[in-house]
Amino acid sequence: MLYKLEIENFLCFRERQVIDLTVSKTASLDEAHFAPIFEGAITKAPKTVFIYGANASGKSTVVKAMSLLAYFVTNSYEDRKAAEIVCQPFASNDMLKQPVCLAIEFGDVMDPTLEINPEGTHGNGTYGVWRYELEVRRTNPKTVTIQKESLHQKPDGVGRWKRVFERNEGGLQGSKVFSLSNHAREIEKMPTVSSVISTLAWYEHKASKALVGAAQGIFSNILLDKVDNMDSFLQYCLEFYQKNPDALKSLNQEIQRLDVGIKQMEIISSPNDSIATFEHSGLDSPILWLMESEGTRSFVKSFPRIYAALQSGGIAIIDELDQSLHPNILPEILNWFHSPAENSQDAQIWATCHSVPLMDDLLKEEIIFCEKDWRGHAQAYCLKEIQGVRRNERFSKKYLGGVYGGIPNIG
Repeated sequence: MLYKLEIENFLCFRERQVIDLTVSKTASLDEAHFAPIFEGAITKAPKTVFIYGANASGKSTVVKAMSLLAYFVTNSYEDRKAAEIVCQPFASNDMLKQPVCLAIEFGDVMDPTLEINPEGTHGNGTYGVWRYELEVRRTNPKTVTIQKESLHQKPDGVGRWKRVFERNEGGLQGSKVFSLSNHAREIEKMPTVSSVISTLAWYEHKASKALVGAAQGIFSNILLDKVDNMDSFLQYCLEFYQKNPDALKSLNQEIQRLDVGIKQMEIISSPNDSIATFEHSGLDSPILWLMESEGTRSFVKSFPRIYAALQSGGIAIIDELDQSLHPNILPEILNWFHSPAENSQDAQIWATCHSVPLMDDLLKEEIIFCEKDWRGHAQAYCLKEIQGVRRNERFSKKYLGGVYGGIPNIG
């Protein structure tokens, strides 16, 4: 489970931002909302994280940072422009040549090459926490380089960070967990713009392949085309349903409950692309995709990430989850992640949102605010960090009243 995100000199975040979702060990918690950060851990983190704030306050930047880290780790050897996509510093002259710094911390099994996570073995170093850091800097207008890339771990989540690998100007160092033996030739030729993990995974490095597999458990809509027509993003979704008939079945079960009159969605394949149609009660002909309601189309496009995360125990990252959705649908999505039956593997969802009523279905540990000042400097902070916030507060009313910040200053 991902429990910490750090962002510095990335887009609107100039100063270092630390989003720490860990919950106090002594806090009285609703168990459905939280899960241990790794098997057997006392420390917990929320399964649902919703990000609020005014337009252009940095909400999308938070989830973009996570998405780009995952993309860099998995694809930067094949896509040599991945580092350039990450290298988007704060747009002031003094920061343009400073490194973009991103980091995440998450809990998992300590040996990434184990094909099946062991059960009943916590407390002996089998599980713990990981920390991945990346620093990318533009040395001149045409050149981006990896200034630092590192991975560390803490077995059982205690003690000092132990190096898994570390790459900097002095070279690359591995460890017992991340052996570099028999890969000297690949390391020597490793592109300066590619991840160590992505590069070595390409050459069948066992630990790297396992780490890439873990990063592929982050399912995001950030890097996909969200233009609403029959092009890449929609085709991606329809191909997902075609390859995963259980996902299509699950989608149809949900839209029958959530949308008035829809019986099912069907996908018709053609040589060039696929077409989605909707069968409605009382109608003799199906409704084509472009004629279907905006809310239904939005739900169909968001559902693949949610389904994939719930099935694998991964992370669904969705920008503007509430776009065109009825407010009553959002609590239903929350319930999927809070339900032990629907979410048996403790999947997470990180989503940006403007639906204020949804705040009253969340706990203070599940709400993040973004706010930007007159200089263009954004900050991100969790509601739990605000002193004096009680669990039984009506968050929506106080948020609209400006108590927590993160609202637009109109007029």
